[in-house]
Amino acid sequence: MPPERPVWGEFDWTATTPTDTSIRFTFRSADSEVDLGGATPVSVTVPTATPTVDVGALLAGAGIDPTMQYLRVQATLTGSLDHTSAPVLQEMRLDYTCTTTE
Repeated sequence: MPPERPVWGEFDWTATTPTDTSIRFTFRSADSEVDLGGATPVSVTVPTATPTVDVGALLAGAGIDPTMQYLRVQATLTGSLDHTSAPVLQEMRLDYTCTTTE
């Protein structure tokens, strides 16, 4: 185990979500890159979510250790049912700090 581990913090994004469109952010955390695929997913959906999410609190609320070494963020963009509008994700940012494990 490394002497320091991340403490996942605030995740925010800049996006445009026209009516009837959405962006879903899915977070998976694991202690190895290989284990990310099988890790429990935790999701928030835009525009119903606030523009900032505390990823550590989100993971902890789902019973997942918020200090695992790896984090995968997946954005799923869904257009309107009539195919006339689509969301646009301009950027996303994640803050974190490191804490010692000893």
